[in-house]
Amino acid sequence: MMPSDIPPELGLLSSILDEHPPATRELFQYAFALLAVEDGKAQIVGRPWIEQREHITFQTIAGEVFTLAKPAVAESELERIAEIVREVLQTESDHAA
Repeated sequence: MMPSDIPPELGLLSSILDEHPPATRELFQYAFALLAVEDGKAQIVGRPWIEQREHITFQTIAGEVFTLAKPAVAESELERIAEIVREVLQTESDHAA
């Protein structure tokens, strides 16, 4: 689940993620974090291996640091998921305007 203090425009994304199994949430959370990097709202500050699995450590422009497991899927799948997240965020942004 996403934090309870998420911006209102992300409410739809949060509700969508809450309805899916943990592996699906993990994929979308990772894609969302990559989009934050793409938008300049976060940066990758580390790539630790934890329990034989690559993780990515992010730091937001606000200074918050968090680590997510890199999903074990093809890069093409991660790109598709990132596109879905972009579409949801754009829809939410359009509705908020």
